[in-house]
Amino acid sequence: CPRTLWVSGGTIAADGETNEVIENYIRESSVASTSGTLVDHPGRWAGMQSILRHVELLDFHNAPVSAISAGAGLRLRVQVELPDDIKTVHVSAGLHDSMGDRVASLSSLFQDSFEHGLQRFAVICEIPSVPLVPGRYFVWLWVEHGKSKVDVIEGAAGFEVIPSDFFGSSRLP
Repeated sequence: CPRTLWVSGGTIAADGETNEVIENYIRESSVASTSGTLVDHPGRWAGMQSILRHVELLDFHNAPVSAISAGAGLRLRVQVELPDDIKTVHVSAGLHDSMGDRVASLSSLFQDSFEHGLQRFAVICEIPSVPLVPGRYFVWLWVEHGKSKVDVIEGAAGFEVIPSDFFGSSRLP
């Protein structure tokens, strides 16, 4: 479709060329769940240390996003602050659909080495193409020290995947 209407709250928010309207929708629909502090996050498991400090969902221009087109890229940035007694960790994320099922896992465990030696650092995961069906997704984060989880946060962030012509077939998935 060459022309798209974006209807919000019963009124037309945008009317124009499809790609422009979709870009405007994505830019305007950013919400607090796409980034924020994790220090007192209600999704942190009881008894966990507060190691995960901040999360951001970004596009490849480092702009915050709450929605991406199916097949678009996504950057996840997680800030970590380790207590003095922990020197080496692995940081992981799980992408969960609206039913709570994990659909993807991202982890520094997949790296050959993650010896950083820093107490404060950021982990950035770049996903060149997110091949997920349209819908709402939630990011779970966790930190492992040895074989133990030392911090876990369910629903640390969330984003929407909106339909797009991912396969170039002029059809939406």
